[in-house]
Amino acid sequence: MKKIMKVSLSCAFLLFASIGFAREYKLFAYGEKGTPQYDLLLEKIKKFESIHDGVKIKLDSASNQAYHAKLKILSVANKLPDVMTIFPGNRSDYVTRKGLIADLTPFFDAGLKEKFIPQALVAQGDDGKVYALPQNLTLTGVVYANKKVMEKLNLSYPRTYREWLGQVKVIQEAGLTPLAIGNKSPWVMQSIVLSAILGRTAGDEWLNKAIHGQASFADEPFVSALKIIEQMYKDSLLDKATPNWDYNQGTNQFLASKAVYSMNGGWIINNYIKTATPEFLKNITMHAFPSISGEKQGSTISGTLGTGFGIAANLSKSDQKILFDLVKLQAGLGAEKSAIKAGIIPLLKGLEFPDNTDPLVRNLKKLTDDTKVTYVFDGVMDSESVTFLQNLIQEIFLGTRTAEQAANDFEDYVIKNSSMRK
Repeated sequence: MKKIMKVSLSCAFLLFASIGFAREYKLFAYGEKGTPQYDLLLEKIKKFESIHDGVKIKLDSASNQAYHAKLKILSVANKLPDVMTIFPGNRSDYVTRKGLIADLTPFFDAGLKEKFIPQALVAQGDDGKVYALPQNLTLTGVVYANKKVMEKLNLSYPRTYREWLGQVKVIQEAGLTPLAIGNKSPWVMQSIVLSAILGRTAGDEWLNKAIHGQASFADEPFVSALKIIEQMYKDSLLDKATPNWDYNQGTNQFLASKAVYSMNGGWIINNYIKTATPEFLKNITMHAFPSISGEKQGSTISGTLGTGFGIAANLSKSDQKILFDLVKLQAGLGAEKSAIKAGIIPLLKGLEFPDNTDPLVRNLKKLTDDTKVTYVFDGVMDSESVTFLQNLIQEIFLGTRTAEQAANDFEDYVIKNSSMRK
């Protein structure tokens, strides 16, 4: 009987060996079902599985704060997935700073470095460590303008911020909103508007000093940026509904041609392409924030490297090597045309656009190439401090804080609470 059992087990082993054991890796990705980006993710997974016969990816996904909340819980419970979405800057430091994500640089060979532009391979941690290959470079502080509406009002894109303020009365008399942004969502104003302005009034070098305590957020560069936001609201460049509109409401005002201008990230063009009419799309132009008097540098737009996939540090080197192919695919290598179709521009050298690429995508690439990209505030500051600042901005709108008071309150909070000052 034992001999028969041994023979049976041997046969079973040979059978499984001949067809190969299916190796399953767990992927927790930032994504929202039903979006072009999510469909692109599924396509990349399918391609990865076709490259590695017998390897399967078990996908779990979440978006917005739910993603970070779940990943934090998994990290604390020592149950991290094998591969996961990593955000740039400090947004994913709850896993990267704890050594839970593998350094990818051992997999960077000469061939890889020839395919990606240098900005895609910049260090993200101590000693030159890289935790993820970014999908793209995401601009956040883009000013979108409706050219057709502007022509009707005999307006052109303002060269200066003062000139922009001067357009408010003309726009309002036409029954339109000058600049549509919804700040009810707890990230929009600081990530999109303040970041764009800080690139001019402060610059990256000063902002980095303030973050780490070598300068103060109560100093003039930061106060000036908040004063501009305060004035934009007071002088009605920003609609009085701004504190109460959520992100989508602000976006939809512009989509419905009820607003002349909007400020948003480069990612919004996917929404425009998917939902807007061809007539609307051909009249949309993209710009940097107008020139500000006394600015430290001009023609800048806030932006940050996009998300990418990171690999769990506790996996074997052989497993990490296999999953690095998924990391590269997520960064667009081998999926260039599909990525561009979804509105994502990979950071690859010699990138060629398909003939049917929407003009908005081409224009976004040109804007990225023609302007200096500066820090996005929530990409370099700890999330708790960012949340506190967002609340202060709302208080500026409500009139319960001046720009100076908000700057002083923020500096006091950062001194006592920010992990960046410790």
